[in-house]
Amino acid sequence: MSKFILYGAIGDHRHERCKEIVMSAPPPNGNVILYECDRNPKVWSEERGIFPPEKILENPEATVIIGCTAVKQVVDALRKIGCQNKFVAYPWLSAHFYFGDVPTIKELPKVLNAWIGENKSELLSLYETDDEETKNILEEMIREREVSKIEFIPADQMLKFHYLDYFNYEKICPLEDITLVDGGAYIGDSIEVIFNRYGKHLKKIYAFEPGAEYLNQMKINLQRLNLHNVTEYVPCGMYDKETVLHFSVDSIRSCIDDEG
Repeated sequence: MSKFILYGAIGDHRHERCKEIVMSAPPPNGNVILYECDRNPKVWSEERGIFPPEKILENPEATVIIGCTAVKQVVDALRKIGCQNKFVAYPWLSAHFYFGDVPTIKELPKVLNAWIGENKSELLSLYETDDEETKNILEEMIREREVSKIEFIPADQMLKFHYLDYFNYEKICPLEDITLVDGGAYIGDSIEVIFNRYGKHLKKIYAFEPGAEYLNQMKINLQRLNLHNVTEYVPCGMYDKETVLHFSVDSIRSCIDDEG
């Protein structure tokens, strides 16, 4: 039996996706996720099987699945507390952008391969020869999507990617007066990332957020960053026309939903 520990995938579709991948690997039904770990004390729960990172030390033979994007930071932090486990990463570039279109991991490669076949040359034309970071990400995206099955990626292979950086390439967004439109601003987390990058150059923000609870938390967060006075809060979603829709709000991805 192969043992796994899930790290940093609390509260969204990655739970089920990771379980699908674990259980689809040989031997059939012989793999198990022992428990989950996270650095956030607010989510720790013995009843739910979510524990502090130190819990990993009890099972050095288990493979740790890193479900968040900050792969290098997680590996460094867990090595620092003495974790010697094998690390693999959730296949973000393979599966992250498909939520409701494809019901299972097993069926996903068929869709991915068809999409790559139709768009590969256009994808490869996107990057400039001197833009190595974009080139690496695009090539890795294509490699992960040209697969016969979706599986975890060796963590060492993912350390060079920086998913959380916004506009870090100055040819895309130079350091000058910036107006930001955030369509789905959540609690202002992306705004904070961009503010940390551009500081005083961020002159105006339009923050669209239909979730009332998230909007209120965003206002608190942006007041802390002294961005409240330059932000226009729009309590709506973004769409191609003005209308009223049914909507569901959850902890990580809200969406249009006929049952909402």
